[in-house]
Amino acid sequence: MAITICGSNRRRNGSGRAGAERRISHSPGVDGLHRAAGGGAMVDCQPGGCGRNGRILANLSRATGVHVIACTGFHLRRYYPPHAMLWQLSAEAAADLFVEELTGALRETKNDSKPVRAGFLKIAGESSFEQTPGHLLEAAAAACRATGCVIEMHTERGTAVEEFLQFFVDQKVDPRRLVFCHVDKRPDFGFHEALAKTGAMLEYDTFFRPKYKPGNQCVAVVGKDAGCWSWQPNRPGNEHGGQQYVGCLRRAAD
Repeated sequence: MAITICGSNRRRNGSGRAGAERRISHSPGVDGLHRAAGGGAMVDCQPGGCGRNGRILANLSRATGVHVIACTGFHLRRYYPPHAMLWQLSAEAAADLFVEELTGALRETKNDSKPVRAGFLKIAGESSFEQTPGHLLEAAAAACRATGCVIEMHTERGTAVEEFLQFFVDQKVDPRRLVFCHVDKRPDFGFHEALAKTGAMLEYDTFFRPKYKPGNQCVAVVGKDAGCWSWQPNRPGNEHGGQQYVGCLRRAAD
């Protein structure tokens, strides 16, 4: 079963629930294209408080037949209003919130007839370890220990991954429960190999975004066929990429 990583519900001007529901009605969207290409599941990486809407995710799943896995946790501070509740909570209270959404229901759906619960924790590292909210890192570690869930972590171009990994190891989190995102923006094969040997998973995604020059980034950590990683104009990225990039990975492994 193919799984695609995305963060789809960030609020922008002219968006929101009504706009998203219109898009579901009038367009096959990424989910429909993903299903048509053989994908069975998608992971939505937008946590509560900064754009997540569990009801819309459930509607997308029902409309397309694609399993959509929601998350709890926290994103970068800049995506929240100035006095967001999450930043006022203690580590213990934030951990309770994460566990509640992982085992019970997302807050926005808990009173619905068919509540939606989170399937993993999404967290975000700022530009340095020191700038990342320590109490929320502690909360994520506690929720992971309590539930065994996976923690997927946004990184700023792979910055401070070593420090975040060490933090979670010190917090008694199994590295095999960790996914570090966007690390292909730090194209150092030896560094990636060392991280992978700890059991942590590394997420690469620059090949979907031409501004990051995937021919330079992905080649350094996956294979030498630069043409494989080039952006394909006028072709839907997810389903075409799923066929193109799997083939490239297989050739790189040979």
